[in-house]
Amino acid sequence: MLSKSFLENIVLDQKRSLKLPENYIQRDIEAKLLSDKTKHIVVISGLRRVGKSTLLLKIKQKLGGDYYLNFDDERLSGFKLKDFQALLEVFLELYGEQKVFYFDEIQNVEGWERFVRRMYDYGNKVYLTGSNARLLSPELGTHLTGRYIQYELFPFSFAEFLRFKNFKVNLKRLNTFQKVKLLKLFKEYLEKGGVPEFLFSENQDILKLLYENILYRDIAVRFDVSNTASLRELGKYILSNFATEVSFNRLKDLLGVKSHTTVANYFKYFEDAYLAFLVPQFHYSVKKQALSAKKLYTIDTGLCRIVGFNFSQNLGRALENLVFLELKRRGKEVYYFKSNGSECDFLIREGLEVKEAIQVSAEILPENKEREVGALLLALKKFNLSEGKIITLEQEEEWEVEGRLIKVVPVYKWIL
Repeated sequence: MLSKSFLENIVLDQKRSLKLPENYIQRDIEAKLLSDKTKHIVVISGLRRVGKSTLLLKIKQKLGGDYYLNFDDERLSGFKLKDFQALLEVFLELYGEQKVFYFDEIQNVEGWERFVRRMYDYGNKVYLTGSNARLLSPELGTHLTGRYIQYELFPFSFAEFLRFKNFKVNLKRLNTFQKVKLLKLFKEYLEKGGVPEFLFSENQDILKLLYENILYRDIAVRFDVSNTASLRELGKYILSNFATEVSFNRLKDLLGVKSHTTVANYFKYFEDAYLAFLVPQFHYSVKKQALSAKKLYTIDTGLCRIVGFNFSQNLGRALENLVFLELKRRGKEVYYFKSNGSECDFLIREGLEVKEAIQVSAEILPENKEREVGALLLALKKFNLSEGKIITLEQEEEWEVEGRLIKVVPVYKWIL
């Protein structure tokens, strides 16, 4: 059990070092978080180094309070559930009674949800961050069901990237100069991705270290994976084969593991750490959906370029990956659709209905127009939709095809 004097030193040390960066870039979800007036626990989850801690500090700065602790401090590696009571007493002795708690990377403490539930039941507001998609897994949910709101923080969106570049744009009054500048910035964003720390320094070692920490700290150690060579091989595969179908059976031979179940488990670990996402093929049958091949996407195109292979040859797939991430930011339920050998990149489902079909292509040319439009048209007919989108790098057109409207939209307009 950690002593109160030991915990007090860490609390005070962390308070002295707490400072919002001068170059802080406002995040898209900040206003939503600050406008939350419920008594619910607020959980911010996401990839390492995407700015969760900084966002938590921004919230703390706006709302006030001193009850803060970052559990990613190596001195707290021995912190146990029973130490929360001593921490609470330290907070009370140092700052008196307050009603708001801020805990950073709380997933490092097993059983944390029990203490947080107690603070909630006492009428306190609690803000948490964690680098794990299963921060609130079904097991934990039994303690916190109906008592929390979860927000996912991703790398910079394009709108946030433009704030970082201090570039303001009005799409309704876009002159030629601004359009050229905007497109240039989008191509830079596509190449560099949105990990804030990397964008500020452009030191490639930051992304390499981020990848290593995900691989070893977030996956190998947390899930007790001894075959780190296979894990590393799969990580490289993910960052090199984004926006493609994935077969667990084929990958088991590549990775040198005995069963496709092991591959599936590895993918689940990468999803939990926010590095990879698997999108199902749309079927009305849940069984067919579970058995069909998944499409693979990843968290950041900058990571793909630095850690993966052949990024420069995959402009169309990088664009598709970026569109997927934006759909995730918007909280959309995403599928892909295949029929008669044709593939529509994204279906958006709301409730029981498919509401939107989206195709992504860097450029519509005579040699690919029939394929791209045909695949989208099949989806529109299947789900009785009157119009669909093709998102491109910079083209903008509208076509009526077989009684349905096809809108070709430049990505910078769609994403903003």
